[in-house]
Amino acid sequence: MVGLYSLNFQPLRANRLLLRALASQSTLERLGWFEKVAAYRTFGTIEMGEQLLSDASSIVRASEVPAVRMIWSGEISAPFSL
Repeated sequence: MVGLYSLNFQPLRANRLLLRALASQSTLERLGWFEKVAAYRTFGTIEMGEQLLSDASSIVRASEVPAVRMIWSGEISAPFSL
């Protein structure tokens, strides 16, 4: 049963979270979803990395960038819960 969970359900959950990230309009929210996907450590993590790289320019230009840096450094907590 453990094999079934790690081979089927974890990748499915990671992919569903990735779809939520891609549908998100907010840069902060999208990064939060990406972080959740990365925590699953499945093949979805590879796709998440590709999407994160393709979004890098919009992340840098976003007005929320100072807040993103503060969240990643641990100075403040994310304004959302996933």
